Amino acid sequence: MENMRKGKETVSVSTNELVQGSHVFKISGYSILLEKKCSDPIQSAPFEVGGHNWAINFYPQYFNQHSSVFIEQLSEGNGMRAKIRFDLLDQLGKPSEITSHDNVLYMFGGKNTECGYDFFVSNKELSSYLHNDSLTIRCTLRVLKSSVIQQVQPPFREVLTWKIRSDLGKLLESGEGADVIFNVKGELFPAHKCILAARAPFPEIEEPFGNNGEQLSRTVLVQKLLLVADHYLLDQLKIICEDILREEISDNNVVQLLALSEQHNCGLLKDTCLGYLADPKTLALVMLTDEFLQLMIDYPSVLKDIKENISHPIVGTTLSDLQNSIEGDSRSTPNSIGSNSIIGEGGTTGTSTDF
Repeated sequence: MENMRKGKETVSVSTNELVQGSHVFKISGYSILLEKKCSDPIQSAPFEVGGHNWAINFYPQYFNQHSSVFIEQLSEGNGMRAKIRFDLLDQLGKPSEITSHDNVLYMFGGKNTECGYDFFVSNKELSSYLHNDSLTIRCTLRVLKSSVIQQVQPPFREVLTWKIRSDLGKLLESGEGADVIFNVKGELFPAHKCILAARAPFPEIEEPFGNNGEQLSRTVLVQKLLLVADHYLLDQLKIICEDILREEISDNNVVQLLALSEQHNCGLLKDTCLGYLADPKTLALVMLTDEFLQLMIDYPSVLKDIKENISHPIVGTTLSDLQNSIEGDSRSTPNSIGSNSIIGEGGTTGTSTDF
């Protein structure tokens, strides 16, 4: 077998973009150019687009009583590519019906080469667009800029997985650097939270059971796990729990999850709950619960956040009355919240309006 020595692997990245610029070229004394039957171009001042210099070349009588217009490359560089558009502007400076535009990339041959249109407009048709014997042309140029970057990848090395497992085992056994301790029935187990975060894939939950044999719902279990993740600063696990809870929001648990987000600083979960309560009908139903009133008492700032997301005038008025009542007595159930409100069964608060 032929011996082969593995060399380094290289990677190159090509980046391409169109850089756009425009130039307005006004030509006065157009009739003089026709009288002289000038076949040479009238050239604009140079302008820069895409790191190169260009000029507009206008030919009053280039071919068969037609005027022609081209773009000339003034700077060095072979193989430049660009998309070109010419517009004949009216007296107000707006594009007229006469325009030339191809959605193709023209290739320039280098300095002093030009690309454009032989039959831009006939001299007879052009006369109707003259203003004080002058015409105005706008050129829009989109130049292709390409760059290639070569990167050298470091050689791959074989990872001795068996040694990594051995080293991690020794680290766990020695307890060196441990920053988490689990207490399981009185027995202490040291651990490292960075490794716990990296090794927490969080598989699909299959409705486990609690200590009393009662089956726990997926949402309740994820909430419990979020509490643990927040307590032990397992940020990755906390994010996973938060994302799952955002998908489980319903009329029955939105108040509980909103309180949870306040207690454990879950910004995305809180925003999702507030968005869920932005619907006036949903909010009116949730306001009938004891949990909602308790949430408003425990976290007055949440009431302000809910008010900012609701636009229904009656519900907004009810929330304002509730806020004023809570600020007056944070532990008393309001007796009068407003003319559009009722007291539901069990002392809960709700609205009497139809949506």
